[in-house]
Amino acid sequence: GAGCATMVRIIAAEGARVSTPDEYRRELDRAAEAAETAAPGQSAGQIAGEAVEQGAGAVDPGAAWASEAPGWPAAGGAAAPSYGDVPPAPGYGAGPYAPGYSGQPYAVTPYGPGYAVARDAASPEDLSLPLRGATWGQAIKRFFKNYAVFDGRASQSEFLWVELAGLLVYAAFGIAMRALGLGEEPSVQGTDTNPFAVFLIVGILAFALGTFVPHLALTWRRLHDTDLSGAMWCLTFIPYLGSLVVFILCCLGPKPGGARFDAANRYGRRY
Repeated sequence: GAGCATMVRIIAAEGARVSTPDEYRRELDRAAEAAETAAPGQSAGQIAGEAVEQGAGAVDPGAAWASEAPGWPAAGGAAAPSYGDVPPAPGYGAGPYAPGYSGQPYAVTPYGPGYAVARDAASPEDLSLPLRGATWGQAIKRFFKNYAVFDGRASQSEFLWVELAGLLVYAAFGIAMRALGLGEEPSVQGTDTNPFAVFLIVGILAFALGTFVPHLALTWRRLHDTDLSGAMWCLTFIPYLGSLVVFILCCLGPKPGGARFDAANRYGRRY
């Protein structure tokens, strides 16, 4: 009946070895004819076996798939593709990407893709970024405007101009003290106290106290610009060599990694 014919078609289709889709269809037709002309009492398995024997000698069924399905392996032992085995689309994974993803160049990012971008001040009025090539006046102005700012970075020129200015001020105080006879032995200095000496000492103390915080903040930011923690300033507490080590560190060149200390890239890291 119809059920037997359907079964024969399935058995013959799975057991026959064909080389082209046309031969595959002919095998199905042959199996159907065999089912219709089957002798009484002949089983479906016997009918299918005869249909398969008649079509024996054909090549591997994978050749039928390869003939009409470009991209699949050619004949030579390869089986027909199983359900769900679809050839990958050409160039998969090589398409264009949005900026910042794989395949696209990043900006200057020292700590991995997209972490922080190192930027410098475009004008002297921008106090949030380091000013490269600052003049003496610009460095002093920024020194006092960033009086107690420990975030961000400071350039080499900002730091060195301020250091030079401080050195000149203290040298002037030293010359003045020497001219007034301060610091000499009591036998040489005498018992009279020069009234200008009092103002000079008060001036030295006022300058030292007034510039301590901004100088500390400047050193802190300069260490940031070299991609070091500002806490390295604490090395100054080491006798004799501590201050020299900190000064040498502050004279190092800028590093892009220091951008992580900028306020825009800090993400909670202040020091």
